Amino acid sequence: MSSSSFMLGKVSAGLIAFFVTTAAFGCSAFAAHNGYKNDYEKWAQTGSHNVDMADLGSNPKCPTSKTIGIIWLTDGTSAARHYNDNATISIDWNQTGSISVYINGSILSCSGSDSPGGTAHAVNDVGGLNLTNYSSHSLNRGSSTSYQYSDTPSGSYISAKLTIPSGIAAGSSKKYTVKIGRCFSNPNGGGTGTTEAWYNGRSAPDKGGCGVAYAPLIIKRGAAPPWLITPTVQIKNGSGAWSNSDITAYGGDTIYWQHRFGSTGAGNPPAVSYGWDSEPKKWSQNVGVGGTGTWHTSTAYKIPLDAAAGSTHCRRTGASPSSGAGNSVTASGTTWSSWRCAKVAIRPWTTSPQTKMTIDRSSTSGTNYNGAYSSTNETTQNVAPGHTIKWDHQIKQNGAGASNTIVNFYSSGANGNGATQSFAAGWAAGSTVAYTGNSASLEKLNRTGGLIGKDDVGKTYCRNAVASTGGHNGTTQLGAVNSGNHCIYTPYNYTTSTSITATHSGLIEAGSVIGAKNGTVKTDKYNSGTTLGTYETKTKPGEWRVAFYNVAQVMTTTPSQTL
Repeated sequence: MSSSSFMLGKVSAGLIAFFVTTAAFGCSAFAAHNGYKNDYEKWAQTGSHNVDMADLGSNPKCPTSKTIGIIWLTDGTSAARHYNDNATISIDWNQTGSISVYINGSILSCSGSDSPGGTAHAVNDVGGLNLTNYSSHSLNRGSSTSYQYSDTPSGSYISAKLTIPSGIAAGSSKKYTVKIGRCFSNPNGGGTGTTEAWYNGRSAPDKGGCGVAYAPLIIKRGAAPPWLITPTVQIKNGSGAWSNSDITAYGGDTIYWQHRFGSTGAGNPPAVSYGWDSEPKKWSQNVGVGGTGTWHTSTAYKIPLDAAAGSTHCRRTGASPSSGAGNSVTASGTTWSSWRCAKVAIRPWTTSPQTKMTIDRSSTSGTNYNGAYSSTNETTQNVAPGHTIKWDHQIKQNGAGASNTIVNFYSSGANGNGATQSFAAGWAAGSTVAYTGNSASLEKLNRTGGLIGKDDVGKTYCRNAVASTGGHNGTTQLGAVNSGNHCIYTPYNYTTSTSITATHSGLIEAGSVIGAKNGTVKTDKYNSGTTLGTYETKTKPGEWRVAFYNVAQVMTTTPSQTL
């Protein structure tokens, strides 16, 4: 992987400069060695040569006769600053800018005598990972007794800001080796050149009291946090209030739904498309995390007038994408809210078919009959030939609600059914409509003027009005209803007389048989009290015969018999 170098700053008077170069490696290239306090401990336990002097020698415990030291970086927010070649600084999944670091160090005296101190002098970087905002340019790395290591004195460190490098994906990490130049003494007697220019002018191997420390540092970017889109829906009936629960509605009601979504979690979700079942991507909005979309109302819906009781009319909200992490979408499909429904109920309503019967008896000087509209059986009325009969019908919608189904209305009875008169679902309560489905002649027994004749004698005629449904009681659709029977009866009302005339004239001899000839039956016209009407009636079926006379002796009289 690539490497870069950078300055830790410019040389300040009285300070010795060091420079830094960095190289990025995959984390697996380094084994974790935690808790090393300095280079001696690291050398003794691991055999590592990651110290800041080039002439290490071959002594495994103290490879050089000089005082050696090490410098490393740690998280600037942690109190634990011991050496660790897997020192890790964690950043948020989307963090940018800079982070705090500590520049730490220690020394080891390998000269067989105590080392009173190991101050490293440092300034800014010379490229690569950018270190800024130093709290100091001089680091006291403590004192070391012979062949012992020192720890950085409490509170003795340099704090700085490290610019977060690019190229670290969320949920991953990179290890960088920061190459730090340091000096034990003030080079050039306090020269003012840059660290890089001054250091490059020194001679190998230690460049005149200056050396290089390799400070490993892992930068770990956190996993992108998840975010979740949650669609919601509300419902209302007409101008009523919005509801988060199902509602009750009736045929003909207009239902509205409104839709939106909420965003929870963390990260940066993109714009969300949302809508309802038939148009799930009607609208689009970006609300980030923790926001809610704008309520939008979908197309209004009118419940059919003949909707069945208990049927439901529902919508829901769809939104996409549904979830993700950070800036990424993990589920691009549509997520749906629960259904929000209008459940159909039926307002009770009833029909009342009614019939009115009228009779004109003026032809026989009788009293006319004027019935009233009724939905129950009417007392049968007697009529006579010459009377005129008429039936009228009407139907009432009694409410309380509008009809939920078609109502067919027709007359029935004598001479068959009349034409059907229909009322569509939604027929308003309180309506009364006259029947117009028949010609007047049908309702008058198909006779001109509704006249009762001799052929009607002895017969009963009834008519009524029929509705195909009696309405709905709120639970059940009711069956057909009618207006009851409204009937007339034409009774027999007549007198008869007969006469017999003998066929023999003159003397009748004894033993003769005499028969009748040309016998007749006379049928009177309708008898109204003592007044005979002018309209012909008829008799009941019957027969007559004449008696036969056997003359036993001479008689001079003519027999006669009236039946």
